[in-house]
Amino acid sequence: MIDEVLKTYGQLQQNSAMMAALVKKSPELRRRAIEDWIKYGLLCKFWRETMRNYDNTEIKVTENQPPYKLLTGN
Repeated sequence: MIDEVLKTYGQLQQNSAMMAALVKKSPELRRRAIEDWIKYGLLCKFWRETMRNYDNTEIKVTENQPPYKLLTGN
């Protein structure tokens, strides 16, 4: 799931970079394309870090622990 999100944001970032190059004679459009490029790059970074943190999370389940305790932590 997160891999698909990363692919999508990566593609959007690439599209923004290409748009910035195509509209270099229009300062406003170029500025917006660069803002999008930065935004999508930050979103990619966020999701990569989320995936890395999720991969490092260890879930401990014991056989004697009722399911409600797993959800509430009580």
